[in-house]
Amino acid sequence: SAAEDGGHCRMRLNIGGGGGFKAAHKSLLHRSLLLLTTTVMADVCVTNFYWREEGDSTMDEAHRLLKEEQAERPFAVAAGRQTVGRGTRGRTWSDGDGNVKVTVALAVSSLPLSPLTLLPLRVGVLARSVLAPYLRDPTTLTLKWPNDILLESNKLAGTLIEMEGDSLLIGIGVNLKVAPNVRREGPDAGRSSAALTDANSTALPDAETLSRQIATAIADWATNTDADATVVSDWTKLADWQSTLTLRDATQQQVEPLRLLDDGRLLVKPVDGGPERTLVAEYLL
Repeated sequence: SAAEDGGHCRMRLNIGGGGGFKAAHKSLLHRSLLLLTTTVMADVCVTNFYWREEGDSTMDEAHRLLKEEQAERPFAVAAGRQTVGRGTRGRTWSDGDGNVKVTVALAVSSLPLSPLTLLPLRVGVLARSVLAPYLRDPTTLTLKWPNDILLESNKLAGTLIEMEGDSLLIGIGVNLKVAPNVRREGPDAGRSSAALTDANSTALPDAETLSRQIATAIADWATNTDADATVVSDWTKLADWQSTLTLRDATQQQVEPLRLLDDGRLLVKPVDGGPERTLVAEYLL
């Protein structure tokens, strides 16, 4: 975990088994000691950061920690490998060794944002701000409504948000080392994927370090102020407005994004003609 100390973060890594996760290896402990001297460039750090070498799902582990009152918010759970990862609407989340799998738990009352339909958009902007410095051309990194980060129009990262009592759990997956194969048909069909290692990127961190950076950015945001109009403006500037979207319903209709509305809904028009319509984030709350 990381504790605030005079505006800097002291790193103390929680390792071990429990909650369905395998015990951490001694090599992880050795590598963790190297992190003790690391200064995170943020005024606020995740109160507790739990790294697991392997587990079922960081989202499920975060639910367990909250139910058993074993962690103080904000906290984050990250893993080197997931065996039962999932995406929105219960779809299978395909990840790979070396990729980022992290879930951040926040108190709903601490969020500087309303309505919560804007939350996945803000999270996308925050996660992109962490990833962009690792690319020589950050303009290739765009946002797709409501919860994806694209690298040259291919999916690089995604977000899943769930609730547990009065807590929000924000799960983020980033293809750091591996671009998983994505099905083009069926319930788990999706956009083709990309990995940071495939891009013209600078020296990349490991999954644990990048998970910590993303979690810290979110925890830092949650302690500050935000505004609905700022979220809409920030997201709009970074969005991919050229790609068409395929609706996840029986119609599989293709639509063109037109404008982000003040409450986070997206105004679109069908590619084959017809009236404009608004889309609502399909999974939030």
